[in-house]
Amino acid sequence: YWTKLAANRTDGTDVGTTITTQGDILYRDGSGLQRLAKGTAGQALKMNSGATAPEWGTDAGGLVLLSRQSITSNVTSVDFNNTIITSAYDNYLFIWQGIDNDQANDDIGFRTSSDNGSTYSTTTGAAWYVRANGSGTGQIDSYAYHIAALDSHADANATNGWATLHNVNSTGVGDYKTWTGIGSVQNHGTAADNYTYHSSAIVKDPSVLNFVGFYNTTGGNFSDGIVTCYGYAQ
Repeated sequence: YWTKLAANRTDGTDVGTTITTQGDILYRDGSGLQRLAKGTAGQALKMNSGATAPEWGTDAGGLVLLSRQSITSNVTSVDFNNTIITSAYDNYLFIWQGIDNDQANDDIGFRTSSDNGSTYSTTTGAAWYVRANGSGTGQIDSYAYHIAALDSHADANATNGWATLHNVNSTGVGDYKTWTGIGSVQNHGTAADNYTYHSSAIVKDPSVLNFVGFYNTTGGNFSDGIVTCYGYAQ
């Protein structure tokens, strides 16, 4: 005869019946094992507001990739419209890399809008520059856009940098937005002239911004490069 020597006090939970779909996560709450269904693309795992269980969200901290646009043919601008620039983020980071122009002596900047690009915000910018491969410094005042690069060499593939747009959701008179950034450019004078720019700007728009354009301010084209937009999670 067989004699039962031991038995569990209560039946356990069958994990296979709790997590049922590819991507499910198993966690325990106050009563037992629970299923957290998979999130959507770009979401991160975080704790809920009560710090009692995990959940998916877009504001887990750090940078969130919102859009990366590659320039493969001549364009005058790279635009991020109101499907990308939303009230979900107060601050945005833009990175431009390997930008080529189709002509020399082109200026490059950012412009913003509170009506999805129908009209553009009033902006006043300035920059300080230094020649990276020799002597020479200077200051540029009262530009009508945030300066990404000045006098960029044609087909140099050497205009690179980043800029942050701050406080896009502020409203009311005096609640201005600001740009800050730094970049490098191969100057139009000779292929050997390389400059670094430190720039800043005030956006005099009392409305919430919902559009940012990276554009060739002298009317020429971008022929190559990448512009990427990130949101700063709160």
